[in-house]
Amino acid sequence: MQNLKESINNIMKCSNQHEQRVRWRSQKEEAIQRCLNSLIHTLTCREGITCRAHGCRKMKIVVEHTKTCPRKTSNFRGCVICTQLMNLCFYHSRQCRKSVCNVPFCRIMKKKLQAMNEQHAQKQSVQS
Repeated sequence: MQNLKESINNIMKCSNQHEQRVRWRSQKEEAIQRCLNSLIHTLTCREGITCRAHGCRKMKIVVEHTKTCPRKTSNFRGCVICTQLMNLCFYHSRQCRKSVCNVPFCRIMKKKLQAMNEQHAQKQSVQS
């Protein structure tokens, strides 16, 4: 009887942990999507620093920073801000289907992803 109760408790605990991971992942994806929406808005915004759109002013500062970051040339990966923006652009490029896109590095990253996918497909066909 005790083993059954312990088994049920373990199953419930695992189920709750799984639900928490799914919820966390969903929240993280929503946050990334909000940042992407903010970035895309910022790149086309003509209101300048007075724009009232959520996150626009912050994202304009981030984009401007990456253009002038002194660590970009002295450090291979740049600073944390530059790295985060690059990661956001990479995330975008995996989903983007536009031939012309305003997101920085999108076209370059799509080409690299395509080359990697083609290389992976070639390896798979050789192994088969």
